[in-house]
Amino acid sequence: MYIFLSATLLLMLSMPLSVLGVECDQNVLDFGSGQVPYHFITYQDDLAPEWKKIWDQARSLYKQKKFEQAQVQYELLLARKENVDQVRWEYVSTLICLEQWQKAETELGMLINHDPDRPEYQLAEAEIALGSGDFSSAVEVYAPLYEQCLVSGFNDDTVQILTGYIAALEGLGRVEVLTPLMEQLIRLRPDDYELQKRSADIAIKNNQPQRALVILRTLVQRNQEDSEVLQSLARIQMSLGNRIEAALYWQQVLGLQGECREAHEQLIGYYHWLENPAMELKHVKSLLSIMPDDSNLLERAGRLQLALDRPDRALEYYDILLSRQPGNRVIEQLKQQALREFAGKLLILVENNGLSMLWQDLAQVTTDHAGVYLAMADMLREQGRPDKLIEVLLVIHHEIPGDAVIRNELAALLKEQGRANILASSRDADTRDPVILPQ
Repeated sequence: MYIFLSATLLLMLSMPLSVLGVECDQNVLDFGSGQVPYHFITYQDDLAPEWKKIWDQARSLYKQKKFEQAQVQYELLLARKENVDQVRWEYVSTLICLEQWQKAETELGMLINHDPDRPEYQLAEAEIALGSGDFSSAVEVYAPLYEQCLVSGFNDDTVQILTGYIAALEGLGRVEVLTPLMEQLIRLRPDDYELQKRSADIAIKNNQPQRALVILRTLVQRNQEDSEVLQSLARIQMSLGNRIEAALYWQQVLGLQGECREAHEQLIGYYHWLENPAMELKHVKSLLSIMPDDSNLLERAGRLQLALDRPDRALEYYDILLSRQPGNRVIEQLKQQALREFAGKLLILVENNGLSMLWQDLAQVTTDHAGVYLAMADMLREQGRPDKLIEVLLVIHHEIPGDAVIRNELAALLKEQGRANILASSRDADTRDPVILPQ
């Protein structure tokens, strides 16, 4: 047999409790602190009833933050002791930790029916509404709780109330009223680094860039390796038109987070503004290493290579683009521009009789060998240099003997110079296609 001491039980239920809260990073329901007497039941012969053992086990699991296992034990206990509010309250706290908002709301409703004015229940109600995304209901409950703090003085729950109230208001988009609340919360938690970051974010949302700058600069002094703070500083400086200051912060971001797309994109714009194509290209290449299939980046890289007088490298990007977008007229025109510029650089090799060797070397630049040589041929025609044109056409004819247009042009040029035997020799040496000399 065991005897319940009802007076002790009533005393326990009347003591102030704290709701665990959404984050559950602390044991707010501290069963050994005096807030909730750990042993409030006596029984004869030191024989604990089975349900008491279940309760002890549930509390032990709760203290160990094994909330899912604690939930099972509390549900077993409630099946036996459904009318004990303290058990249900601890169960609600466990459900909050597990973010089982709907079930927590249902269970808490039973407690509120018994004691609607209990502040701990009201705070739990607010947190459940906040956790479930019902910001309007959360604000309705948090507001009077915060007003009561202002009237009666701040206590241990004030930070929790104020934090939840701010989150609920922000969820409703009421950022314009958050600044004084954030200032109050910072006074209560002056060393909270993350809270300072959030305060800066709210200042930005409230279109208070200068206020945000003051906060963020202080944070940078405390931690120079916080990429989020540096990015926020960079964005604010950009919004204020301070391109140079913004670029300095973006560079620091990349020092910590080399694959930050936004930083590379912003620095691409910055170096474009500075008319510095080499640095612009550097960040385009960095982005391409992250997004190798981005057509806009490939085209931009090609254009920048042309601007840097590297048409050979531009061809690499245009070849990739045309392999994915065959028939793209814009890219084809850009490639022709690159081919022509590259051909102009290669004409010097014509003077040194290096054309045959060059054909093989072009494999390292572009698969379109013929395109480069044809571009050189066009330039030589424009320059009226038939001797060198013949040398270029001979290489093309050797590599592409089936091109009748090239063959006929070459035959005509050689005949004019009395050198038709060269083409005939070429025909005799190559049995792939006969060469027809014009009469």
